[in-house]
Amino acid sequence: MTSDLDAAVGFLSYSHLDDEADGGRIRRLATKIQAEYRVLTGEELKIFVDRNDLKWGQKWRERVDGALQSTTFFIPVLSPSYFASDECRREFLNFYNTTRALGVSRYLLAIRYAPVDDLVERSADKAKAIAAETQYKPWEHLRLEDEDSAVHRVAINDLAEELRTLMRAVEAQPARTATGPEVSRDTHLDHEATDSSSTNLDDDDDPYGDAPSAVELVAELPVRASAWTETLDHFREANEEFNSRLTAGSADLDAANLGKNPFAAKIIVLRRVAEELEKPSRKMEEVGEEYMRTLLELDPSFRALAEIAHAQVNPSGHDRETLGQAQASVRSMVEAGREATASVRSAIKSGRGLARVSRDLRPVLRRYETASQNVIDGQAVIEEWTRLMDDVDWPDEADSKAIKRADA
Repeated sequence: MTSDLDAAVGFLSYSHLDDEADGGRIRRLATKIQAEYRVLTGEELKIFVDRNDLKWGQKWRERVDGALQSTTFFIPVLSPSYFASDECRREFLNFYNTTRALGVSRYLLAIRYAPVDDLVERSADKAKAIAAETQYKPWEHLRLEDEDSAVHRVAINDLAEELRTLMRAVEAQPARTATGPEVSRDTHLDHEATDSSSTNLDDDDDPYGDAPSAVELVAELPVRASAWTETLDHFREANEEFNSRLTAGSADLDAANLGKNPFAAKIIVLRRVAEELEKPSRKMEEVGEEYMRTLLELDPSFRALAEIAHAQVNPSGHDRETLGQAQASVRSMVEAGREATASVRSAIKSGRGLARVSRDLRPVLRRYETASQNVIDGQAVIEEWTRLMDDVDWPDEADSKAIKRADA
């Protein structure tokens, strides 16, 4: 008999708006996949479908915090509404970052439920670019098929068979921590150390080839954090230029109301503003993509730091100081990210209002919103670092010293 952690578990991530529009069809899809999986394997595949259910959150955190050592499938149901949902995007990026650190990207199997604009690997919207790179099932036509039709049943069978194949492939792989080889409890939180022998796995036994060790990843943290900070500064500068031009244009638009033919005057102003915003909007798109790229490059280092910290039984004073510095750094990043997020959310709201009255402005405002969405998504990644750092549960220094004396 398998335990709950040994059994395969899936999380169906979808937009509730899509499910409601299709009369609960997406939730029924989960039930059909589970039934077909049991027919094919004789085993249970539990699929959680409602993030508002406490069981979803408990199991989600349990599986992700457990370094996904047990088989955990994430099945995002991609659609325009999915990418318009901050919660869906947060789940997608969180799972992607965890599986990327573990080298088990097969756990992520998407369903393309409806046509999605710009779902390409070169998309400036990083979430869409990542989704386009992952394996997914094209189901746009299947949502229009009768659920009891042969075509739909074959598609369900195909998806269940894919999960069965992935399950077997994953089971054949050796277990892996979030930073490659298992982290030794003797490893210290030293940013300057780069000796991969700090782990308890010799290079010749390392099944992950040239993958950096936890200590190497932590050593890269200051440089990568600096790159992210620099990119954030560039984003702020580009955002300020865009908004200053937009504000000036709005003032000119108000002044146009005073003329003899206000509607004609407004059209002229809106077209001029659109031309003036063309270059700043492309700059925003560029730095927004760069912002998310540097953030995702920084993610493995923070995860490695948290993993090494969790492995410590008797942390030294130096380790405590290093962890404290990391926690302070993350909190500072969180605040900086929150300020940037609040700023772009306000600008997006204003931009959408202008987009309704001017077709000329829509392309530049859409680029601005795409760039800003990368910052909004990035905030969820940073908030996760805070949780990882704050979850480190070390004994207080006096107890730690007592443990060391006892061990001696």
